[in-house]
Amino acid sequence: MKIFVFLIFALVAGFVNPTEAMVEEEVQFVQAAYTSLSQLDTSLNEIPPQTIFTILNLFDYDIFFDKIVQDIRDKLHSAEFEDIKTTFRSLFAKHIAKKGVRFSDKRLDHIRFVLTKKDPGESVVTLKGKTGQTDVAIEFMIKKEGNFWKIKDISVNGANLSRQYRGQFNRIFRQEGFTGLISRMEKKMASL
Repeated sequence: MKIFVFLIFALVAGFVNPTEAMVEEEVQFVQAAYTSLSQLDTSLNEIPPQTIFTILNLFDYDIFFDKIVQDIRDKLHSAEFEDIKTTFRSLFAKHIAKKGVRFSDKRLDHIRFVLTKKDPGESVVTLKGKTGQTDVAIEFMIKKEGNFWKIKDISVNGANLSRQYRGQFNRIFRQEGFTGLISRMEKKMASL
């Protein structure tokens, strides 16, 4: 509340450009999300329920999941769809908890956050940094839901997370069907 009052005061007094004040909200959300995800304890064998809750609370899981299964959704019975959604929710949270949003588990230096696209209720904030001599760009596609921002997808150096999962789902489903897809997800969860 104090920040909001300060921003209103700063806008009226002419200290802050209105566009910069609007940018703050999206960038601050992504900075906080990135900090939360990058500070997860990846050494734990069992992921605490609070960690899983935190991860799933940062993401708009339904939008993310719908992008992944869009090619196979019509081929699934509703019970199969729900089984895949539930299993993948656990796998996704565990995968993010174990790996976070890191770049090859190396430290990112010279980090800056840039609002690269802004539409009503949806934005893209890009984290730019370096690991050694390699430039890194992590794009957070975010969407506003009520008063809160949620991550709807992530791309690392152009590799889109939902597209990667979608390709894997399509290939496994085509070759092994529903049972194979569930089995592979359960094996992957056990290995994390």
